[in-house]
Amino acid sequence: MNRTEKVAISIPKDLYRWVERQRRAKGQSRSEFFCKALEEALHRDAESAREEQYRTAYLRSKGKGDEVPWAAATAPSAFRDSPWRAGDKQ
Repeated sequence: MNRTEKVAISIPKDLYRWVERQRRAKGQSRSEFFCKALEEALHRDAESAREEQYRTAYLRSKGKGDEVPWAAATAPSAFRDSPWRAGDKQ
């Protein structure tokens, strides 16, 4: 069962006119337009928060640059048996 709540909001007239043009062009009701806009904004905010958590955790753990010397030191032996050689064009 889908339940809804009625909400009254005040928005600037210019924004209201913009919303009206957009929702009419999309064939949406005001409720449909605002629900979709709110869902998209909340999803973007949640995604931004997850990305920030990832960056923070990465910088706290391995993002100190100490992995670069290790990668440079191990890469030659890792690719020793590879048929690809520097300068080869694929």
